[in-house]
Order: sequence, then C-alpha cells, then structure tokens
Amino acid sequence: MVIVWLPCRCLCSHCLRRLVGENEPEKCHLCSGHSAGLLRPRPDWEPRVLEFFRPEHQCGGPAPDPMPHGQRRGLRVLSLFDGIATGKYVLDQLGILVEAYFASEVDKDAIHVGITQHGTTITYLGNVQALDAAQLERLCPIDLLIGGSPCNDISLVNPDRKGLYDPTGTGILFFEFYRVLRTLQLANGNRHLFWMFENVAAMPREYRRTISRFLQCEPALLDGRFFSPQARARLFWGNIPGMYASLHLDQLQQSASLDNILDPLLNRKAMVSTGRKQGKEAVMRILLPVGLKEEKC
Repeated sequence: MVIVWLPCRCLCSHCLRRLVGENEPEKCHLCSGHSAGLLRPRPDWEPRVLEFFRPEHQCGGPAPDPMPHGQRRGLRVLSLFDGIATGKYVLDQLGILVEAYFASEVDKDAIHVGITQHGTTITYLGNVQALDAAQLERLCPIDLLIGGSPCNDISLVNPDRKGLYDPTGTGILFFEFYRVLRTLQLANGNRHLFWMFENVAAMPREYRRTISRFLQCEPALLDGRFFSPQARARLFWGNIPGMYASLHLDQLQQSASLDNILDPLLNRKAMVSTGRKQGKEAVMRILLPVGLKEEKC
C-alpha cells in the first residue's frame, strides 16, 4: 500500500485490508473531499467527529440570568500566565466591556508587549505564586478567571519533561491556578465566577485525569486549525456557556492560510499554507523581498 495524500492523518487498517490491494495508491476520501464508491463524506463530518468525543461531565452548572441592560457594567478579569495579553485582545475584539483587567506574568518581554499594545488598561500583579488569599480578596469581585499554565513539562513532545508534580518544573503551576480558582470562588460570595483553564492536548493520560479530577469536569477539545493557519490542539476546562458546543460548519470553512495573514505592505509571500518554518532545521518558508532578511525571534 502506498499513501499518496499527505494531509491524511488517520487510516482505518481494517478498511484498508478489505478495500485496498497491495502496492495500490490510496487516498482518504474524507481528507481529499472526494467520494469513493458508496462512501461519501458528510459536509459536516469534522464537527461530528468532535461531537463524538464530547465529554459527558462538563464543568459548572447553568449560567446565571443576564443582568438588565441598565445594570450592566464591565467585566473584572484576572488572567494567570497572561503571556502577551491575548486575553485582553480577544475581549476587546469581541466588544466586551472590561472594567478591570488584572494579569499575573513574570516574563519581561511579554509584559512589554502587553503594555505597548494596551497601555495602562492592564494591572500587572507579578508571580502567581506570590498571590496570597488577602491580595486575591482585595481584587474581588472577579467575573472571569482565565489561564493556561506552561505546558513544557507536561507535554509528550518534550522527552525531558519534569511532569505535573516536580517543584523545580513548570507543570506544578497548574495547582496555582486551582488554588486561585478556589480562593476566588469563596471570596466572590454570591457573585458568579466564569473561568477557563487551557493546556496542551498531547499530555499523558494520568495528567489529564488529575487535572480533570481537581477541576471536577472533563475538558473540551479545540484545534487552532479551525480558526487560524496553525494546527494546535488544546484542552479547555471551564464553565463558560457554549464552550462545549459543537463548531458550526461555516466556522470550519473560514480557516485562514498563512499567506492571508501576512502583512501585504511588507511584500512577503508564503511558500506553504500553514507554517512559518518547517522541518527539524526550521527552514524558512516565507519568500522575502530581495535584500530583506528575516529577524530571528
């Protein structure tokens, strides 16, 4: 058997043994979009596959009733492991009014990006491990808690990972998110707290089970390839309404390509559809104008 359709990621060995002869070329009719005899892909087969693996035990209970229009105000947000303030960027893009945005981040370059892009609208709190109960209570009420602890030490991609419990690694920072979550839930009183925790999908099963046990729910799986030119499967735990809902077909069809998001004023051209670099040597796959060099990050 010879596989000639590179985007195909998964093959059913039983079907191949029955339907494909030895040394015959094979194309996956789902990945290629073509029918093969009686087998025809549904137009919405991708969200159906995601729905098949949708967890039964989801986080949180019913969402609170919406506030009357005259009583509405901006959200008070706490973002742990904030990075380059993408949480603030997304809230702004969605048109959600933010009353206060508190961020815990230690990387100086990431903080510089956040200040450059959002000015004084972000209040930086420093290291999450230094946030004690008294400080968290002073921040309350908090309407939204978000965070994704570093994945380096729990990702299967890293052969030298230190795991979820090593105090010298970053995997243990998940428990800081859990500590902050429980502290805010107590300090918020009757005020509803929306929250979301994100991490890499490629983690050992025992780590996923441990995180789910602490957060008391199973995660939703979302892949960045449905919304961007980057394939990044991630797990999301949380109680945000609609987080576990199936993706609509029109969302899957709006996936961008790398060429579409390059700034046209810089006269750069993507040589591949979904990656800026490729291979173990990280070879550049963006064609630059003559005389222009790409700066290394």
